[in-house]
Amino acid sequence: MKDMEFKRERAYVKSFDSAKLTVHDFSSQEKYKTIDVKELVEKEAPDKIWNAHVGTFINKNGEAYFDFLLEDPKDPYDSEKKQMLYVNISTDESMLLEKGEKSEKINPLVTKADEMYKNMNGIEALFSKDEIGLLEQNGFSYFNENDKLDMGEIWVYPEKPFGSIGVQLAKATLPKENNKLYGEFPRLKDYEGKENDIVTLYLAGNSSPEDILSLLTEAGKEVTYDRCVLSAENSIDGQEHAIHSFDEYLQWKEFK
Repeated sequence: MKDMEFKRERAYVKSFDSAKLTVHDFSSQEKYKTIDVKELVEKEAPDKIWNAHVGTFINKNGEAYFDFLLEDPKDPYDSEKKQMLYVNISTDESMLLEKGEKSEKINPLVTKADEMYKNMNGIEALFSKDEIGLLEQNGFSYFNENDKLDMGEIWVYPEKPFGSIGVQLAKATLPKENNKLYGEFPRLKDYEGKENDIVTLYLAGNSSPEDILSLLTEAGKEVTYDRCVLSAENSIDGQEHAIHSFDEYLQWKEFK
């Protein structure tokens, strides 16, 4: 969970007044530690700004890491000026690398890679244009790449190298009551930002579309595939298919 205050210029965060990453132990439900991201970035790369990306992975030695994408605040879209800051969750050891630079220490170990990547590719394709109408049937719409997310729009983007899924939506789109959402993100319930503030949730890479949508719907509302159809153009056999589950979608979807 990220706790932060920031200043926004269009869709890009220019500076952070505060930014802290709180790590919880899922087994005990207790707070494990808090990482002051603002302090860490200012120490390791004082000329860069954290762009709010957080990745997680386990390396081949079984060590868990966070990674943070850093950008030049004067030219955030210049890929040659981007860097990655890696932090060992257990030891707090940090490593700053140019984006794309390799290191044996941070070489991620992905378990069940084929299954996870298929799942994440399917989620990315399913949500990117709402091609079977799943979002529409559940009261949402897909993000059409405007400057900001409008009410009801959600943007789902897998962080494929690190096995996590980001979900962005306007604060006003959050459900008023949802025990699952506010059980997993308890401080979100008391968040008092502006209605057009953008909220980002980071979920495990094995999350299903049902998992994602069930976090965003009002209490008591079931996720439905009613009237969801995969077009002939998007299917592997050139036929139209009624879709009743994510597994059926993966079965018939043509990934180009």
